[in-house]
Amino acid sequence: MVKILQWNLNGYWNNLQELQLLMRECNPEVVALQETHIPHNTIPYIPQRYVGYFHNICTNNSSKQGVCLMIKKEIPHKRLDTRSNISAIAVEMNIGFKITVISLYIPPSQNFTSTDILSTLNNISTPLILMGDFNSWSSLWGSTTGNSRGKAVEDALLASNLIILNDGSPTHFSTHQTFTNVDISFCSASIAPKCSWEIYKDLWGSDHFPIITSIDTEFEKDRHKFHPKFITDKADWVRFQYCCDSLSQKNPISQNINQEAATIKKILRTASHYNIPQTKKRTNKPSVPWWSNNLSSLRLKKQRAWANYKHQQTEINLINYKKANAEFRYQLKLAKRNCFNQLTSSINPNSSPREIWQNIRLFTGNFKKSYIKVIDSEQGCLDSKEKISKFFASTWSNYSRDSNFGQSFISEKNKITSLEYDPGFLSNAAREIENPITIFELEQVLLSVKGKTPSHDRISYPIIKNVSIEVKIRILELFNKIFERGVYPQNWRNADIVPILKPNKPQDNIKSYRPISLLPCISKVLEKILARRLMWFALKEKHISPNQVAFKQGQGTADILLHLEHFVTTAISNRNHITILALDFEKAFDRIGIHVVLRQLKKWNVGKKLFNIVKSILSFRTFRVKVNNAYSDRVSLFNGIAQGSPISVIFFIIAFEEINNILKKYKIEHSIYADDVLIFSKNNNLIEIKSLFTNILDDLSVWALSSGANISYTKCNTLHICKKTSCTDFNFTYKNNVIQNVTKLKILGIIFDKTLLFKEHCKYIKNKITNRLSILKYLASKHSNVHQTTLVNIMRSLILSIIDYGLPIYGYCSKSTLAILSAPYHASVRISLRAFPTTPIQNLLAEAGLPDIENRTYQNTIRLIPKLFTSNNPILHNDVKNCLKRTRKPKRPSSIFRVVQSVKELNIPIKPIPTPTSKFPPWYVPTSGLISTLLCYSKGNTAPIIYQKMFLEIQNQWKIQGWSLIFTDGSKDNLTTSFAVVKENGHIIKTGILLPHCSVFTAEAFAISLATEFAAANKGKYIICTDSKASFSAVQNFQNQEPLICKIRTKLQQHINKIKIMWIPGHCGIAGNEYADKAAKNASHVPCLTFQPTLKADMLKLINSAAKRRTDDKWVSYLHPYKTINPTRSKPYPPNLLPSKK
Repeated sequence: MVKILQWNLNGYWNNLQELQLLMRECNPEVVALQETHIPHNTIPYIPQRYVGYFHNICTNNSSKQGVCLMIKKEIPHKRLDTRSNISAIAVEMNIGFKITVISLYIPPSQNFTSTDILSTLNNISTPLILMGDFNSWSSLWGSTTGNSRGKAVEDALLASNLIILNDGSPTHFSTHQTFTNVDISFCSASIAPKCSWEIYKDLWGSDHFPIITSIDTEFEKDRHKFHPKFITDKADWVRFQYCCDSLSQKNPISQNINQEAATIKKILRTASHYNIPQTKKRTNKPSVPWWSNNLSSLRLKKQRAWANYKHQQTEINLINYKKANAEFRYQLKLAKRNCFNQLTSSINPNSSPREIWQNIRLFTGNFKKSYIKVIDSEQGCLDSKEKISKFFASTWSNYSRDSNFGQSFISEKNKITSLEYDPGFLSNAAREIENPITIFELEQVLLSVKGKTPSHDRISYPIIKNVSIEVKIRILELFNKIFERGVYPQNWRNADIVPILKPNKPQDNIKSYRPISLLPCISKVLEKILARRLMWFALKEKHISPNQVAFKQGQGTADILLHLEHFVTTAISNRNHITILALDFEKAFDRIGIHVVLRQLKKWNVGKKLFNIVKSILSFRTFRVKVNNAYSDRVSLFNGIAQGSPISVIFFIIAFEEINNILKKYKIEHSIYADDVLIFSKNNNLIEIKSLFTNILDDLSVWALSSGANISYTKCNTLHICKKTSCTDFNFTYKNNVIQNVTKLKILGIIFDKTLLFKEHCKYIKNKITNRLSILKYLASKHSNVHQTTLVNIMRSLILSIIDYGLPIYGYCSKSTLAILSAPYHASVRISLRAFPTTPIQNLLAEAGLPDIENRTYQNTIRLIPKLFTSNNPILHNDVKNCLKRTRKPKRPSSIFRVVQSVKELNIPIKPIPTPTSKFPPWYVPTSGLISTLLCYSKGNTAPIIYQKMFLEIQNQWKIQGWSLIFTDGSKDNLTTSFAVVKENGHIIKTGILLPHCSVFTAEAFAISLATEFAAANKGKYIICTDSKASFSAVQNFQNQEPLICKIRTKLQQHINKIKIMWIPGHCGIAGNEYADKAAKNASHVPCLTFQPTLKADMLKLINSAAKRRTDDKWVSYLHPYKTINPTRSKPYPPNLLPSKK
């Protein structure tokens, strides 16, 4: 570990004593000082263990300014010449690898450009660390505002391979008694994983805080207790299943739920110990994910070959050594490349930069776990991991005690939890979710769960997925016992809590940590089954308001943002004033009482079994806290909804549904996403709005007293939007609490300002993507060996995904505002292509296959067509219908209006038809109505004659029982898409053509749908035979909610004893299939009816082709020599070669 002390000490002689004390405390290898106030060619006293280099501008008549670098004598180093207008000093040193450290100072009076900064780096060929006092402001390193000097530093950052190390903490305490961020630290991308940045809390006599930049140069031993994990990727699942069966037979089924849960845990753990290897603790060696036993054996082989050559220096021994060395180097390079490919392929739009940097540090062997070193408490600082874990546990447990809530909360809780529940008459939907859990439900949930992290029982999802069918049935029986009796195993209610530090928060404050809960995976499987049932019931019975969009399939934050922007722009066009009230609930999950959920379930009249199991899941919960591998004692969670569970989010929106009921009576617009509540109005009378908001807060305060929720009035905000430049400020006070009226408000990731120009949001996005450029710079460095195509894909995930979020809303702002995003976006494209800075941006975008921001805005807008026109959100559905009725373009069109206009311009045959909630439970896929016998045989390995014989056997078997056969098929050529439904004798039931953009899948599915309608309308029993494996699988998969597929599934459920669907192989000589195939192909050449079923995939295909046409039209008018080698603007695919290291 090499430490570099950076400090503007405001006078070397003034603060020499403090400097010596500071150097004694942190023992740095390098000291970089600014404002030494040492004149040119003057060498002052230097601490004994260091070599010092001082510099000041020779033209500086006063002794102000000045920079210094001091390096320990034992470190090999040399001073470098820096030719620049900026006062800087550079030293190259060897710390196991060569690195250059630059100390720099730019006084406030000096004007400079990005070129001046870059010229300081011209003579440097090694990785570098640049640090100093730039006297420049930018939000990239934490400043509240920016200036032209900060813009120059930003430009230098974008044009170089440097990464900012600052974490946003203030570095300077000014004479105006304010904190600023003027001291900045940069490092080269190649050494970024090795660097960490930390600031001292004390000024040490100066007006700048000392800063420590640490560089990892060796592996740090793990001093903490090791807990092995099962390596499920290397498991012997065949032996594991056999072992599970054997252990299950030896351990009889118990009628006691807790005992049976413990027995199943014992079976899985024991079988895992025998058949799954576990991780081993490795000390004194850096752990890298690409190292393997094969590399160890190859290295040993190389070493032995070298020993043989040293012992007997013959030509053969030398050749053997060279061969062994070449093979080792090749396999090492290949292993690193494969590991890096795995790392980069896991990057997606949801990946956080912090996680990616952790993976990079793990790859480079510099991964360090984030340990909690000290926590402040009322008793003083706690530095023992046992005391810290105990303090976390007691604090969080005490926060949930009843004594922290009012009397109305306690009395309401005791009243509801003590009474027996008797629902009386149940609706059909309520009875459906009371039915026993099926093996199909269990299998479907196991297919959907992801992740490998276990809880305290060490049983992860892959272990549960791979148990034998006998043990799965035993698990299913336990689930049904729990559901029937309403008794949840106590061990499943015990959670392990891991405190995770929130971004940019002090590490020694307990409020800076977010609790992450780990629950047994087997309990989460059951809770996910119950969550799906409960959510279907709530939507089917319309118990959850459309204003709440959280955790609903097909809905999300975009629904709220699109509706809010449509509401605001429409009101502005009509010269209305818009007032938005954003409510903030303090620790909403941790404070909601379980009685609120039970009270709402009572109103919904759910079944007794569901009510009792929900009550049991929420009661008597405990947890322990894990800090630095030390565990606290188990403590109770008295109130709040336990986090980390799939069903907890459903419980939360059930509890918050009472807020919707309160707001409904006021008939005011509102939107809710989990605990984010927005209330907005277009009333021009601000006095009436204040009165309305006061009445709403009165009712919400009464509800909060009985529910446990706590409205944090100091964090609530109002935003007033209008076209007037001098509108009266909306000052709102509630019960002596000032609700702050802000000029900008961040709503679900989009910053709305009072003029709706979105300039502040563009600045926010710019800072966000500029920070992510650090990852791209590292991955694009010459040591990373990442292919160009991979870099472009990573750039799409890291950079373009940030720009894409909400782009149809803010992307139509002024060109000057949108240009704020251009510099970092273009820089990311250049970095991902490893292109020269002078390359024209249009060439780069064409080479990467990416659009400019203007075209991207249009693409994202028209891609909203499938969402808006098939939305199951009634609010968005009404907005679309209202836009369709408008005959005149509003003064300020909304995103929804632009989408509607695009549908008309592109002539897309679609009407706003909301996706209905399934009448039947989605987990009740009628498997008895699907015949998949022939799917068991691979078409590539099965001869057509075999298929014909098997089909005849199945046909005869069903015909004896009175079933008739119908055959369907779809066809597509360059111009048309057609389908056919025929009887087994070739008689045509229905043929037709679809729109040209429809796929074969659409034609096949539509033919099946028509066949089910024919079978339902006519007498007899019918088996519909299709050769479309995709359509057959779509009907099987209850997560597929395409309206056309849902229609087929509904027909099967309604006529379970009348209609069945069977898959058959195509083009294998089955007569009925040949008839259908011929009829489908002929339909495209004869007059037929045209049908208009359109799936979302078909619409997207049509939309993408329209977007490409628009891009191509612009490319036609582009004049540049590059166009001669890429006339169609198609993304090239360069060969998969490693970049040159020269």
